[in-house]
Amino acid sequence: MFSGVLISSEGGYLHCWSLYGERKDMGMFFGPSEQGESILAMCTDSKNKYLICGDTRGELRIWNIENYCCSVVSPVPFDSQSPPLFQSWQAHISPIIFCEWTDYKGHGSFILTASTDHTARLWTINGEEIGIFGQREQWDIELLLSSRENNENYQKNETDENNTIIEQNIDKTNHLTIPDITICNNEQDKRPLSTSAIQYPDVDFQISSQTNLFFLYLRYVNQLDRQHQSQTIQHYYR
Repeated sequence: MFSGVLISSEGGYLHCWSLYGERKDMGMFFGPSEQGESILAMCTDSKNKYLICGDTRGELRIWNIENYCCSVVSPVPFDSQSPPLFQSWQAHISPIIFCEWTDYKGHGSFILTASTDHTARLWTINGEEIGIFGQREQWDIELLLSSRENNENYQKNETDENNTIIEQNIDKTNHLTIPDITICNNEQDKRPLSTSAIQYPDVDFQISSQTNLFFLYLRYVNQLDRQHQSQTIQHYYR
């Protein structure tokens, strides 16, 4: 594990330099959203997991640098691959000149940005805009967080209730019982249906589950009625 510093160049490339041990350029990748743009603002979160960059096009980009240029091999190999891009969005209509990560009272990660479009904005780390500082319609982050928490709790409770209903319906289906059915051609010839194989004259079918038993019985009656018009079919339910 080596400690390093990330430096932005005018050409848009971000360089990672080693500060301890062998001081050298350990990695480089292109940070802006388009060619010809530059990175004017950079910051990281408290754990140095995310690198937050604002470019001259007004786009905010967040890279996951948790494992970037981290190697136990000596000498440290040069890394020319870009780290994973976590999020990116159009935050301003002109160059971003300032960005800062903040954790508001343990409620998650927020990003403060400022631009030459004369606005300062507050964002979540996922790109949701909280508000613009100085806008006419006032906003309160406390109310926003409270509303979001209540909404998440409501959705969680609704999901739990739906899952409970589904489990109850499945449980009822599993415990559904179908009465035994006996089919006979006369009073002395009663043959109960089994749950394995059923064979009658000119009829041969396999029962796959109890829920199909009644429908198979109706099918058999229809077939037998067509073949033996003069016979009487009696059925009994136990």
